[in-house]
Amino acid sequence: MIAEKSNNMGGWNREENLSTISKKKEKDPWISRQESNTRRQESSCQKEKEGKEAARSLSSPFSFSKRERLKRKRDIERVLEAGRKLSNQYLVVMYHPNELDVSRLAIIVGRKFGKAHDRNRFKRYIREYFRLHKSSWKRCVDLVVLPRKKLSEEFESMGYREIERILNDLLGSLE
Repeated sequence: MIAEKSNNMGGWNREENLSTISKKKEKDPWISRQESNTRRQESSCQKEKEGKEAARSLSSPFSFSKRERLKRKRDIERVLEAGRKLSNQYLVVMYHPNELDVSRLAIIVGRKFGKAHDRNRFKRYIREYFRLHKSSWKRCVDLVVLPRKKLSEEFESMGYREIERILNDLLGSLE
Protein backbone atom coordinates (compact mmCIF):
# COMPACT_ATOMS: atom_id res chain seq x y z
CA MET A 1 0.00 0.00 0.00
CA ILE A 2 1.01 3.52 -0.62
CA ALA A 3 1.09 5.89 2.28
CA GLU A 4 -0.44 9.29 1.96
CA LYS A 5 2.24 11.14 3.92
CA SER A 6 5.86 10.32 4.23
CA ASN A 7 8.69 12.10 6.01
CA ASN A 8 11.17 11.66 3.21
CA MET A 9 8.75 13.10 0.64
CA GLY A 10 8.29 16.37 2.43
CA GLY A 11 4.65 15.69 3.17
CA TRP A 12 3.61 15.07 -0.44
CA ASN A 13 1.31 12.40 -1.57
CA ARG A 14 3.39 9.74 -3.25
CA GLU A 15 0.78 9.07 -5.95
CA GLU A 16 0.63 12.76 -6.81
CA ASN A 17 4.41 12.87 -6.89
CA LEU A 18 4.52 9.87 -9.25
CA SER A 19 2.01 11.47 -11.56
CA THR A 20 4.03 14.70 -11.70
CA ILE A 21 7.21 12.71 -12.45
CA SER A 22 5.49 10.94 -15.34
CA LYS A 23 4.15 14.29 -16.58
CA LYS A 24 7.70 15.70 -16.53
CA LYS A 25 8.86 12.79 -18.67
CA GLU A 26 6.08 13.41 -21.14
CA LYS A 27 6.91 17.12 -21.45
CA ASP A 28 10.66 16.88 -21.18
CA PRO A 29 12.02 20.13 -22.62
CA TRP A 30 15.30 18.46 -23.66
CA ILE A 31 13.54 16.08 -26.03
CA SER A 32 11.57 18.85 -27.63
CA ARG A 33 14.78 20.91 -28.07
CA GLN A 34 16.48 17.98 -29.77
CA GLU A 35 13.57 17.48 -32.11
CA SER A 36 13.37 21.16 -32.94
CA ASN A 37 17.14 21.31 -33.53
CA THR A 38 17.00 18.45 -36.01
CA ARG A 39 14.10 20.12 -37.77
CA ARG A 40 16.01 23.40 -37.80
CA GLN A 41 19.11 21.70 -39.20
CA GLU A 42 17.14 20.00 -41.95
CA SER A 43 15.44 23.23 -42.98
CA SER A 44 18.70 25.21 -42.85
CA CYS A 45 20.41 22.59 -45.04
CA GLN A 46 17.62 22.88 -47.58
CA LYS A 47 17.83 26.67 -47.54
CA GLU A 48 21.60 26.49 -47.91
CA LYS A 49 21.34 24.15 -50.91
CA GLU A 50 18.68 26.33 -52.52
CA GLY A 51 20.80 29.42 -51.89
CA LYS A 52 23.88 27.85 -53.49
CA GLU A 53 21.87 26.79 -56.54
CA ALA A 54 20.43 30.27 -56.87
CA ALA A 55 23.88 31.82 -56.48
CA ARG A 56 25.27 29.59 -59.24
CA SER A 57 22.53 30.59 -61.63
CA LEU A 58 22.81 34.28 -60.76
CA SER A 59 26.60 34.57 -60.66
CA SER A 60 27.85 37.83 -62.01
CA PRO A 61 29.78 37.93 -65.29
CA PHE A 62 32.39 39.89 -63.32
CA SER A 63 33.05 37.26 -60.66
CA PHE A 64 35.92 34.81 -60.36
CA SER A 65 34.35 31.56 -59.21
CA LYS A 66 35.97 28.25 -58.29
CA ARG A 67 34.88 26.78 -61.62
CA GLU A 68 37.08 29.35 -63.36
CA ARG A 69 40.27 28.24 -61.63
CA LEU A 70 42.53 25.85 -63.47
CA LYS A 71 43.76 23.65 -60.62
CA ARG A 72 44.46 20.12 -61.74
CA LYS A 73 48.03 19.33 -62.71
CA ARG A 74 46.94 17.36 -65.78
CA ASP A 75 44.86 20.30 -67.06
CA ILE A 76 47.77 22.71 -66.61
CA GLU A 77 50.15 20.27 -68.30
CA ARG A 78 47.71 19.89 -71.21
CA VAL A 79 47.73 23.64 -71.73
CA LEU A 80 51.52 23.84 -71.46
CA GLU A 81 52.07 20.96 -73.90
CA ALA A 82 49.28 21.34 -76.46
CA GLY A 83 48.35 24.98 -76.04
CA ARG A 84 49.26 27.97 -78.15
CA LYS A 85 51.78 30.49 -76.89
CA LEU A 86 51.57 34.27 -76.81
CA SER A 87 54.53 36.17 -75.40
CA ASN A 88 56.28 39.50 -75.16
CA GLN A 89 59.18 40.82 -73.10
CA TYR A 90 57.13 40.70 -69.87
CA LEU A 91 54.76 37.73 -70.01
CA VAL A 92 54.18 34.31 -71.52
CA VAL A 93 50.53 33.31 -71.91
CA MET A 94 49.66 29.77 -72.94
CA TYR A 95 46.06 29.01 -73.92
CA HIS A 96 44.10 26.02 -75.11
CA PRO A 97 40.39 25.89 -76.04
CA ASN A 98 38.27 23.85 -73.66
CA GLU A 99 34.92 22.10 -73.99
CA LEU A 100 33.43 23.82 -70.94
CA ASP A 101 31.12 26.80 -70.78
CA VAL A 102 33.69 28.87 -68.81
CA SER A 103 37.23 30.06 -69.32
CA ARG A 104 39.71 28.99 -66.66
CA LEU A 105 42.90 30.58 -65.37
CA ALA A 106 46.14 29.39 -63.76
CA ILE A 107 49.01 31.66 -62.72
CA ILE A 108 52.48 30.24 -62.20
CA VAL A 109 54.90 32.52 -60.37
CA GLY A 110 58.19 31.24 -59.00
CA ARG A 111 60.19 32.55 -56.05
CA LYS A 112 62.69 34.18 -58.39
CA PHE A 113 59.99 36.72 -59.29
CA GLY A 114 60.41 38.48 -55.97
CA LYS A 115 59.13 38.56 -52.45
CA ALA A 116 55.78 37.05 -51.52
CA HIS A 117 53.95 40.38 -51.51
CA ASP A 118 55.13 41.07 -55.07
CA ARG A 119 54.09 37.61 -56.28
CA ASN A 120 50.69 37.99 -54.61
CA ARG A 121 50.17 41.45 -56.11
CA PHE A 122 51.04 40.10 -59.56
CA LYS A 123 48.49 37.29 -59.15
CA ARG A 124 45.84 39.76 -57.99
CA TYR A 125 46.43 41.90 -61.08
CA ILE A 126 46.15 38.90 -63.41
CA ARG A 127 42.97 37.64 -61.72
CA GLU A 128 41.45 41.12 -61.90
CA TYR A 129 42.21 41.37 -65.62
CA PHE A 130 40.74 37.91 -66.21
CA ARG A 131 37.64 38.74 -64.18
CA LEU A 132 36.95 41.94 -66.12
CA HIS A 133 37.77 40.73 -69.64
CA LYS A 134 36.66 37.08 -69.81
CA SER A 135 33.16 37.94 -71.05
CA SER A 136 34.56 39.70 -74.13
CA TRP A 137 36.38 36.57 -75.41
CA LYS A 138 34.73 34.71 -78.27
CA ARG A 139 35.53 31.22 -76.98
CA CYS A 140 36.18 29.48 -73.69
CA VAL A 141 39.85 28.79 -73.08
CA ASP A 142 42.19 27.55 -70.39
CA LEU A 143 44.88 30.16 -69.70
CA VAL A 144 48.25 29.77 -67.98
CA VAL A 145 50.13 33.00 -67.27
CA LEU A 146 53.88 33.05 -66.58
CA PRO A 147 55.91 36.21 -65.85
CA ARG A 148 59.34 36.75 -67.40
CA LYS A 149 62.47 37.97 -65.66
CA LYS A 150 62.17 41.50 -67.07
CA LEU A 151 58.75 41.88 -65.46
CA SER A 152 60.12 40.82 -62.07
CA GLU A 153 62.82 43.50 -62.33
CA GLU A 154 60.36 46.29 -63.22
CA PHE A 155 57.26 45.11 -61.36
CA GLU A 156 57.68 47.23 -58.22
CA SER A 157 57.30 50.44 -60.23
CA MET A 158 54.32 49.13 -62.28
CA GLY A 159 50.66 49.51 -61.49
CA TYR A 160 47.58 47.63 -62.61
CA ARG A 161 47.09 49.83 -65.70
CA GLU A 162 50.49 48.85 -67.15
CA ILE A 163 49.81 45.14 -66.57
CA GLU A 164 46.38 45.58 -68.15
CA ARG A 165 47.92 47.24 -71.21
CA ILE A 166 50.49 44.42 -71.56
CA LEU A 167 47.77 41.77 -71.32
CA ASN A 168 45.52 43.62 -73.78
CA ASP A 169 48.37 43.61 -76.32
CA LEU A 170 48.86 39.87 -75.82
CA LEU A 171 45.29 38.67 -75.53
CA GLY A 172 43.73 40.96 -78.12
CA SER A 173 43.56 37.99 -80.49
CA LEU A 174 41.24 36.11 -78.12
CA GLU A 175 38.59 38.82 -78.28
